[in-house]
Amino acid sequence: MARVNPKRTLERTLERWNQSALAQLADSTAQCEQRVAEHERDLGLDDPATLACRDRLGGLYDSAGRRTDAVTVLEQNLPEAERGLGADHPDTITYRGHLCEAYGVAGRIEEQIALTQRNAAASERVLGPDHPDTLNRRVALGISYCSAGRVADAISLLEQAAVDSERVLGRVDRITLLNHAGRGQAYHQSGRISESISVLQQVLAECERELGRADQLTCGVRTDLGLAYRLAGRRRDERALLKKHLAVVREYEEAVAARYQAAEPTTRPPAEPA
Repeated sequence: MARVNPKRTLERTLERWNQSALAQLADSTAQCEQRVAEHERDLGLDDPATLACRDRLGGLYDSAGRRTDAVTVLEQNLPEAERGLGADHPDTITYRGHLCEAYGVAGRIEEQIALTQRNAAASERVLGPDHPDTLNRRVALGISYCSAGRVADAISLLEQAAVDSERVLGRVDRITLLNHAGRGQAYHQSGRISESISVLQQVLAECERELGRADQLTCGVRTDLGLAYRLAGRRRDERALLKKHLAVVREYEEAVAARYQAAEPTTRPPAEPA
């Protein structure tokens, strides 16, 4: 009788889960494309429902790795939103923020910075300087500065934003944690490795406690801290952190596989040889 190979079984389950997720994403994208066409025909290019649907389509393209398509759709959506809703409408600010993110993913950093500066100013003007969305957009601008190598600008902005975010939202709010993570990364890029390690160690502990070990932000901070350890010559700490990260990834994969298996039909493929 063939024995069950747990590693291979996990790999096959994750492969089926990934194929299923991709198929669902493709179906959702096709349906959204059809709705956008219908809304444009029946409601107009700048109707609020059309704008929201087109924005969702851009997000679906981005999730599918279709970065050029995502940017194209979101670039089309923004002027329609500015014309239909107004440049400072909260929904327009949101749509502009999604285009900023798409520019960043596509590597169009200078365009991302210019648009994020404009969006952060609009958010502060419309929502106020202490609104969570405004604080989040200031963080996004600081991280964009980091990506462009404008480290001094990033540190200046993120240090002030950290003070404001802690005052308004608290130390362990996700926006505050993202801010501190960006600050740690900026210190890293500026060569202030000891400060980077100190900030990232604290942020990692808070992310693990508040968001969970497998959260996307937590994993990103863990990766940044590992790189800082490497630059500091702390190879033992780097290896220990990598071992912990691999264990977290394994736990997450097993949890995903278990949930997917529970939702699958009762018929299972035959056991793999050991």
